[in-house]
Amino acid sequence: MTLLKAAGGVYNSICDAVEKGDIDTARQLSEDLLKQSDDFRESVRGTPLLLPVNMGITQLQHLHDALAAKDLEKAKTIIEGLDQIGSSIARAVEALQPAPSTRRSDRR
Repeated sequence: MTLLKAAGGVYNSICDAVEKGDIDTARQLSEDLLKQSDDFRESVRGTPLLLPVNMGITQLQHLHDALAAKDLEKAKTIIEGLDQIGSSIARAVEALQPAPSTRRSDRR
């Protein structure tokens, strides 16, 4: 899932900016990530990933709102929740991956 990897990179940059207290950079990055979220949502529509992705997007909007209000402590709290949602999405992606083939004819 290329979108998931790209989103993860931007999310990590948001977290780094929040840790450094750079609210303006974190807010801009969160805005960029929100713009990408509809594409990601569409890519998982019809799969078990849709619910955790929707939860993550909602939390991302809350994070953006906290950053826009320059509420760094609230942003840090929301990031903690987003970390949990991200872990759930990663586990779900792994569970949806097809198992490696053990049949000799499939390994050619």
